[in-house]
Amino acid sequence: MTRLELRLALANIDRLRQSLAGRVKALPAPENHSQEPAAEYGPAHESVRELREILRDKLYDIYSRDTKSQAVDPRITESSTYGKLQEFIAKGKELKSNDPLWQELEELVLRVSPDFKKNLQLLVGGQLMSYDLNTSLLIKCGIPFTQMTVLLNRSKGAIVSRRESLCFRVFDRKMGTKVIDGIIRLL
Repeated sequence: MTRLELRLALANIDRLRQSLAGRVKALPAPENHSQEPAAEYGPAHESVRELREILRDKLYDIYSRDTKSQAVDPRITESSTYGKLQEFIAKGKELKSNDPLWQELEELVLRVSPDFKKNLQLLVGGQLMSYDLNTSLLIKCGIPFTQMTVLLNRSKGAIVSRRESLCFRVFDRKMGTKVIDGIIRLL
């Protein structure tokens, strides 16, 4: 994880904030990543930790001000991949870790939010484990934790623990599962 990656994530968050505020339509990522974010976010000597804190503070600010932005994108809920996911839930079937539907879900989420995985990794401050990513993909798709228990074949306590662990890794303190769910949906 580099300072440049964090600065890019901050620029993406600023674009998200602007689009949510209705000031501009959603903007594409800048073509030239090497200049714009670095100039905007202060001196090059800022630490990765400081930039990560700015990123999470900006996301939390958006989360706390705009609950409408946390709705699941219709491009997700109207997709055939989401339909397959709902079939698994309806049948009470576990989504095994090697099932190709996980790859489809990741591709779907990345089509809707191209920087989702990268920003999530920056927020957690390191490596994303497969169960972190899978849980986050389900949250991004708006799957309630009770349905996650079916898909992941885990107890309610285990699902809550995964979400709390993600939240702690992002904020370095307990904030509650609703907070991390909202933040993940914003990414």
